[in-house]
Amino acid sequence: MLVRHNTTLLEQAVDLAVKRSAIPTLQAQAAAQEKTARATAIRRMATGGAIAVAAVGIGLGIKLGLWDKNVPEPVMLPRVEQPSARTVPNDDPAPIPIPTPKPAPEETPRADVPAKPDVVTVDFNKFATKNVEFQGSTWELISGHHFKDENDETWDRAWCYSRRSVNGVEVNVSLATRSAPSSPPIGPGAAVQTLQLIGLNDSSAVDLATKCAWLDGRTFG
Repeated sequence: MLVRHNTTLLEQAVDLAVKRSAIPTLQAQAAAQEKTARATAIRRMATGGAIAVAAVGIGLGIKLGLWDKNVPEPVMLPRVEQPSARTVPNDDPAPIPIPTPKPAPEETPRADVPAKPDVVTVDFNKFATKNVEFQGSTWELISGHHFKDENDETWDRAWCYSRRSVNGVEVNVSLATRSAPSSPPIGPGAAVQTLQLIGLNDSSAVDLATKCAWLDGRTFG
């Protein structure tokens, strides 16, 4: 037969006995904590009082220092300027660059170019002009000389003429011709009507032709 006993009351009694035995220990711990808290509070109050006293002392010292007019002014030390880097002008003229001589280019041999044939001028005229006084007015005498080519030593034929303005129209009048340098002039070559337009006739035209300027310098009576 199994018999079960109720031990609840026994356990409660044991627990109560344990708690009662722990009361003195708890009281001692509480007393120790209370002492520690009091000591900490006293230390903090002492520190705060010391700080307050120090602050009051500093304030009084500053106040007394400001009121004391006999305090000597601080001595100003002379200021010493530090030498600064300065740019010293250079009076030396800038060096003039000397050009380096370039080597002479090598001559390239040229191929012989055939010479162009000489051009000969052919069939050209040379003129000589002369102004003369005749019958109370100035006449311009023009002498032309024809050359076959530029290598000829002399001309092959020549002529002399004059021009006059008639009613705004330029009129050329042939006065004389020479068929060769060795030939005397023959004239006049203009028609009678043309001579009359400029106030000449056969006789006066011949007299004017004797004044023509020829390249060979010859004169004819």
